[in-house]
Amino acid sequence: MLRLNRLYSSSESNDACQVLARKSREVDRHAWPHQKEPISIETANKVYKTFIWPIIDYCDTVWNCCGAISSNKIEKLQRRAARLVMKSNSSDKTLDYLKYENLSDRREKHVLTVVKNILKNKCPQFFVNYFKFNKDCINRFTRQSNQIRLPKIKLESTNKAFYYHGGVLFNQYL
Repeated sequence: MLRLNRLYSSSESNDACQVLARKSREVDRHAWPHQKEPISIETANKVYKTFIWPIIDYCDTVWNCCGAISSNKIEKLQRRAARLVMKSNSSDKTLDYLKYENLSDRREKHVLTVVKNILKNKCPQFFVNYFKFNKDCINRFTRQSNQIRLPKIKLESTNKAFYYHGGVLFNQYL
């Protein structure tokens, strides 16, 4: 697994998204071959959740802050898979019917899970002191004492780093 504490530039995140899109298309081609007998919706849904979702979810906490174009490509893949599962032309109705989550919300949920595991020390050793609370850095109690202390931003690319983005998400959903 890629180390989350490395600062990824937007071009590296976009490259990762393009690789992800290519792998998903390959699985998509093999998972739904052109066959004479149609498969049931339940079977197609299981195929999607077995073959496509793991590829989309792999290291999504790292490339969570990819560009809008790359993020849209991955969303299009999910919509196409949903249309194939339901044998439908409308992806919005099929996503609602199959109860597939929006991928950006799913990625944020995964980032929050990783941050909470880091705070509970259920993580590799190099993450143990990754995040600090304001109460650990300031000697007085404030309204923001239970929030994660965010670093000062010197570069715009810092906004897209897991270290900063994970802290912002944790503070928002606290």
